[in-house]
Amino acid sequence: MPSDSSEPGYDSAHPPLSSRRADTVSTDAGAGFFSTVVEHSPDCIKILNDAGKIMIVEDSKITADILAMFFEMEGRVVEVAYDGDEAVRKVENSMPELILMDLGMPRMDGFEAARKIRALAGSDSVILVALSGWGQPQDKERSRDAGFNEHLVKPVSPSDLRRLLQRLDAGRTTGPMAR
Repeated sequence: MPSDSSEPGYDSAHPPLSSRRADTVSTDAGAGFFSTVVEHSPDCIKILNDAGKIMIVEDSKITADILAMFFEMEGRVVEVAYDGDEAVRKVENSMPELILMDLGMPRMDGFEAARKIRALAGSDSVILVALSGWGQPQDKERSRDAGFNEHLVKPVSPSDLRRLLQRLDAGRTTGPMAR
């Protein structure tokens, strides 16, 4: 594959992938690209609206970011909060359809954050899923008491997360999710 502009067949408008650098793309170019996609792809907008927003609440940045990438790859709109306090503030401004929340976080743990979210108007339609390393029966009971619909124990597999999305897509939006 040609990689030098002096070689025959080189197209400076579309250089080979190996010569492209993501860190050289300006913000304006990126914004223009996404504006064009939205303007010219109404199906893209429909897919994003149909998917519903998912919030990941996890104090481990690595875990939160991996979960966010997973759900984005599944076609979902994702927002991340790195502690319970941040999650409550974000939910006050924009109510997600699904929240996956760690329980053991500094500043405000998942139990308290769930109770505060459940106290907000409109939160009855939000599906709250505890995502924790704590999996004893008393932990699951405490999750239910705090307002969680479901309790998943880490490590959670991609197939577990996809099953959760399938059940969400099936239209179950309130009350405990079927097990």
